[in-house]
Amino acid sequence: MDKKRKNVPEVSLEDQRREQIIAAVVDCVSHEGLEKTTIRNVANRAGISPGLLNYYFKDKKGLVTEAIASATNAVGHLVDMSGFPLGARRLELILKRYLRDGYPGSLPLTFWLQLQAAGSMDPDLGQQVRLWKEDGLTKTRRSIEAAIAEGHFRSGLDVTLLGTLVYAAMTGLAAEIAVSPDLVSPDDAVEAAMLLLGLLATGGDPGTANAGPAARSTTPDIVDAQVISDPRLTPAAAAALSSAFRAMYATFADREV
Repeated sequence: MDKKRKNVPEVSLEDQRREQIIAAVVDCVSHEGLEKTTIRNVANRAGISPGLLNYYFKDKKGLVTEAIASATNAVGHLVDMSGFPLGARRLELILKRYLRDGYPGSLPLTFWLQLQAAGSMDPDLGQQVRLWKEDGLTKTRRSIEAAIAEGHFRSGLDVTLLGTLVYAAMTGLAAEIAVSPDLVSPDDAVEAAMLLLGLLATGGDPGTANAGPAARSTTPDIVDAQVISDPRLTPAAAAALSSAFRAMYATFADREV
């Protein structure tokens, strides 16, 4: 029992306080906007005094900067795709999970929307917003390149423009869900995103809901579609389950009956 406890890293009271404050910042920005997010409001949501909050963060700018950094790191861990190869399936997984807010513990879409709006008026904040946007665009373009190389997407397409289109579609649909959920539901948004990927697919079937590979579905492809649509699975778990099934399927499929 003692050995197990020694292997578990201890979280200091200061780290717990910081996490508590960051959570309060995210909540404030999501529901009230950055303009109305004040030291006092954050302190009230965190259940601490403004004086104690000032001990950790000198001003609102430092508070928001830390929140963005922590939020970005958190998203990086939540969207760990290291076990899922670049390509059409990866794009499909990201789009479905993002638009359905399906990453366990993920930040509200309204938080990111508020930051983007505020970033257009504040150069420093805008630079931070730009950095995580550039990261998202780069990863989207890399998956499109892989999908073209694998023959899942049409060849001869401009990867830079396509990456911009797919990324803008994802963030734009997310904004519609957050602002007007009665007009655009998460399911509607996912269907629209899958339609876009279907138009890029080899064969160009606009009715395809599973982006390219599903147009010529094999048993592993069908299992993939189910796995990546399951909100109970993290991306890493979905990737591991998909890979394990493919390996097992290949083993049995290669055997002589």
